[in-house]
Amino acid sequence: FVINSSQSTPIHDIYAYPPSAITHPNPLIRNLQRILWFFRTQWFIFALILIVFLAWLKPSIGSRSTTVSHGFLDPDIAIRIVVSIVFFLSGFFTPNFKSLSASFFLWRAHLLIQTYTFVIIPLFTYLLFKILESVPLFAVLNSPPFFSDHFKNSLLILSSLPTSTSSCILHTSTTGGNTTLALFNSTLSNLLSLILTP
Repeated sequence: FVINSSQSTPIHDIYAYPPSAITHPNPLIRNLQRILWFFRTQWFIFALILIVFLAWLKPSIGSRSTTVSHGFLDPDIAIRIVVSIVFFLSGFFTPNFKSLSASFFLWRAHLLIQTYTFVIIPLFTYLLFKILESVPLFAVLNSPPFFSDHFKNSLLILSSLPTSTSSCILHTSTTGGNTTLALFNSTLSNLLSLILTP
């Protein structure tokens, strides 16, 4: 396996390189390397699809506790455990207090993120519904069973809600982003949503 150098690279290191760096002379091996790289970098999306499929296949696994029976992934318990693990790991892997304090003073990033969460996304959703109301082409979509008033109001409220802290940290760390900044802003936006979300 040759990846832009004269030295050979073992198979377990192949995924670490972007497709542009894969230059193996054999097209079959080169395409296999690109596929492996794609699956390695996009593993979280495939894991989500797999979980949704398993939930559809066997929904009783995640059923809530009742007097009769419950699944071993009871949401009331599993959510607390998963969120606790995410918070623990995000705190454990936060480099030090210096990085936390440095993220605290990135006021331009905070302003951009909060504006995007509480202004741009709700405004975009509102304008989308206005376009659906005014354009005759979309008139059929602007009435039940497609878009009832309750459904539109629900989407407007949903668009003004911030992301959950656990998913925000998870997605940020998966993409190699600044998890300290994500932790600060997800916490801040969840606190602000108590006032700003209708």
